[in-house]
Amino acid sequence: MAKHQSIVTSYAIEGHGQFPIDMLRYDGVHPATESDSGQIESTFRPGAYARKTTVGVAGIRCTPGRWISFGWTVIE
Repeated sequence: MAKHQSIVTSYAIEGHGQFPIDMLRYDGVHPATESDSGQIESTFRPGAYARKTTVGVAGIRCTPGRWISFGWTVIE
């Protein structure tokens, strides 16, 4: 029985406020780097709504419409 190979894709997400953590699970992605993990964490600190944050993620799929529903946009 052949194994199914998944292609990993990297893209950037940009938005204001708290990062929609559940989207990591939904899209089967993870922060692309340790720095991106820190960017995600920083969105849960006071003042996060006042600034735009860009986070790189990598995984097996991308659902731009769903990201938009959380107020975040796929930019790459």
